[in-house]
Amino acid sequence: SAPAVVVYAKQLPPPATGRVYQVWLEGGGVVRNVGTFAPDANQRAWALLGPQSALPNPETVFITEEPLPSSPQPSGPEVLRARFP
Repeated sequence: SAPAVVVYAKQLPPPATGRVYQVWLEGGGVVRNVGTFAPDANQRAWALLGPQSALPNPETVFITEEPLPSSPQPSGPEVLRARFP
């Protein structure tokens, strides 16, 4: 089966009005938008990143708060960043 990555965040408050959380993959100098998501009533959120969003050598995944509907490049405040092992 094809590889996939699950991004899970907790204690993530709702984004500001007119904004959305956007997930990005970064690797080899490339930043790729892999989707948007919103936390539930318990401030938890998750996103499944399938093979269509894969980078050859991903180094980090990060989340920013962007204007709706989304941004072509990260421009808003970063709220989470994690490195791949």
